[in-house]
Amino acid sequence: MQFGTNDLRTAKLGSCRLYVGAEELFSTLRALPMLTDDQLAHLVRDFYDTMLSDENAGRLTRGPLPECGREARVRQYATMAA
Repeated sequence: MQFGTNDLRTAKLGSCRLYVGAEELFSTLRALPMLTDDQLAHLVRDFYDTMLSDENAGRLTRGPLPECGREARVRQYATMAA
């Protein structure tokens, strides 16, 4: 980010203000979450429903995955779930 100055002191002050503003924003977001647990759960369900639908559509058009592809997909989904 540029502060429009060549003066080191002015740039440091701008950087400090930006940092403090970001910390205040993150503190507010942590204290007042925008989504309820039910809304988050719904989003997660929608995500996995979409993933499974896409996976099933792919199986219908390309046939079953070879074993090496299946193992890679299992690792991919395990990583996503974690």
